[in-house]
Amino acid sequence: TSGHRARARGWVSEQRQRSAGSMDDDAAASPLFTYLRTKLPDLLERAVFEGWKVAVPQASSLRGAAISQALVESHLLRQTAIRDEWKTANGRTVVVVKDPGSGSVRLTAGRGFPVQGNTVSVLAEDLWYGPSSDQGLQLVSVSEPLEKDSLSTLNSYATTVLEGEGGLPQNAYLTG
Repeated sequence: TSGHRARARGWVSEQRQRSAGSMDDDAAASPLFTYLRTKLPDLLERAVFEGWKVAVPQASSLRGAAISQALVESHLLRQTAIRDEWKTANGRTVVVVKDPGSGSVRLTAGRGFPVQGNTVSVLAEDLWYGPSSDQGLQLVSVSEPLEKDSLSTLNSYATTVLEGEGGLPQNAYLTG
């Protein structure tokens, strides 16, 4: 069983949560969260136990991306002592920016990310409960990966190589 979901209280107001309706895609079924659940169960258990959040990019924004442990770790968020600052599981900084006028919430990639300042929209939040846990994990649905620019560069390179003569060179391997 993959667990179940419940409405989360967090960055997104209930009114915005309702207006978002059901997410474009289910955060619990996204490729990034599926990778975390199936390939990194110890890290998932730690995230649940320590009360982290998972910034889950919409599945459509991950098309063509190689999901890796490093990408997942860049989307596991734990609170720091500084208001609205979070650290990823791999030590990078993410800042939560709330617009009081519109109620919108954005996450901005900070120190440690290959490209600092990349900003993504928070779309909705859900609680996910594993099949054997009564402690929930907060899933934060975001518009795009926090590492969007490095993924775009990789996708652009892969497209260029694939469209070139002869397809992929013998030594072109993507690891992840």
